[in-house]
Amino acid sequence: MAYLLYNTKEEAFNRADQAGNDLNMAYHQGDLLGTRYAGLIFKTTTGKYAWEIEGPISSAENLSKVESATEDTSESGYEYITPPN
Repeated sequence: MAYLLYNTKEEAFNRADQAGNDLNMAYHQGDLLGTRYAGLIFKTTTGKYAWEIEGPISSAENLSKVESATEDTSESGYEYITPPN
């Protein structure tokens, strides 16, 4: 797996939303109940948010991707990640 890391969950969701658009997911074709976001997002043990890359990425993103990220599953770090309002 490859991941891009973001400082906030909003940044991660924005990127996952862009990927959903790039992949023509149902939401982006007008089905507001369809899938919108591509890939998985989770909070890491370093406090960043990892987006599991799904779909094409830019050459700059390719240079900053990481091959592993560890999910923070501790009681204080665990967060059910939902899209921002």
